[in-house]
Amino acid sequence: MKIKLPFALLTISILLLLQTTLLEYVEIAGVKPNLLLTFTICAAFYAGSREGAAVGALAGLAQDMATGIIFGFYAIIGAAAGFITGLINRRLYRDNMIVLVLVTFLVTLIYESVVSLLYGRAGLHGSALAGGPAKYWFVINRLILPEAAYNCAVATALYLPVLAREKNGKIKAGGKTVTY
Repeated sequence: MKIKLPFALLTISILLLLQTTLLEYVEIAGVKPNLLLTFTICAAFYAGSREGAAVGALAGLAQDMATGIIFGFYAIIGAAAGFITGLINRRLYRDNMIVLVLVTFLVTLIYESVVSLLYGRAGLHGSALAGGPAKYWFVINRLILPEAAYNCAVATALYLPVLAREKNGKIKAGGKTVTY
């Protein structure tokens, strides 16, 4: 499957808008899902490493513009996450939602750990390294693992539209053809 640029840009724009507005009110225990990362994972999982890296870079640039921390910070990490997820997709059965959920959990765990560790290297406030190993484990347990679980729930919601996009808008479910 090839991800078309207009589709990716429109989806990233909508998800960024949702993430920066509505999801501010949908926090659970101070954690909200990362919609842009979840879309990157879903797109890379179905499209492959090249498209995954491109979608990850575009989503990362959008997140960079929204947060204004270091321009290119999330773009590079998003491109890497998309590329790695795309490499994983060759070895796994892509039509199984459980596989997508497990990949989403793993990639979110790695992505957020890298972001947390690089914040310390860049000297940014809020780094997991600033408080030593105890703070890093706190960040893992209280922020990264819950976000990974939250992203898995979001991935299940994005699963059908992305799969429908791959299969030209039609999915067979329970003997019926569902059109998106």
